[in-house]
Amino acid sequence: MRQKAKVLFWDEISMMHKHGLEAVNRTLQDLRGNNVMGGLILFLAGDFQQTLPVIPRGTMADEIKACLKSSYLWKQVEIMKLTTNMRIQSNCQNSQRFSDYLLKILRQARGNYGKWKNQAFQLILQDLSNIRKSN
Repeated sequence: MRQKAKVLFWDEISMMHKHGLEAVNRTLQDLRGNNVMGGLILFLAGDFQQTLPVIPRGTMADEIKACLKSSYLWKQVEIMKLTTNMRIQSNCQNSQRFSDYLLKILRQARGNYGKWKNQAFQLILQDLSNIRKSN
């Protein structure tokens, strides 16, 4: 089976430590040949704007170093972005409001990177609870 496989799908890759991907690469090279990922096409799915790898007692710098984008394999990745949000295609007004709100949080986070305060997180939670109550 491992010799017949052509494609490997890996979801939530953004939470994975780079060593995990590098270990899979070495294993596939051992099993299938020395090409990157043993010649398999690897589809990685994930959102790097959500969760980075969790490093117990680690700093933000430790998390960034553990991120896949810090791996020597990252230069082999071709990035393709999905542009259609299928949840919103149902024309549900609440889904659209929630999606717009998440985009607003993302824009604010980008503008305040490195300046996070506990209050900002509490405000986000408060606003999310207001959306839930209004539905």
